[in-house]
Amino acid sequence: MKNEHEHTAAVTRLAIADANTLLREGLNGLLSQAKELFLAGEAANEGETMDLIEQTKPDVLLLDLHIPKLEAVPILLAIKEQNLSTEVWLLVLAPDESRLLNCDRAGARGYILKST
Repeated sequence: MKNEHEHTAAVTRLAIADANTLLREGLNGLLSQAKELFLAGEAANEGETMDLIEQTKPDVLLLDLHIPKLEAVPILLAIKEQNLSTEVWLLVLAPDESRLLNCDRAGARGYILKST
């Protein structure tokens, strides 16, 4: 991905929030090939995720549905409360219909299976 000095307005600012370092590094490596993406930051837990959103205001947030010490719904609601245009895509091991429905109601755009 582009570094911060190469960031332009036409680039999508992407943030990744997942406790699994290997997954974050893998996504970063995979997505770094796309010139239209800029990695705004990564987070591994509740505090880091909220700070990341507030500081970088990403266009897209890939959010682990089960990030430690934090549920996805409060993050989605915080994004709404701050009137951010961040699209949130949930990263899931397996679809959990009840949790996904709650996240959908709170504003999630959809989900991506981690196995994908």
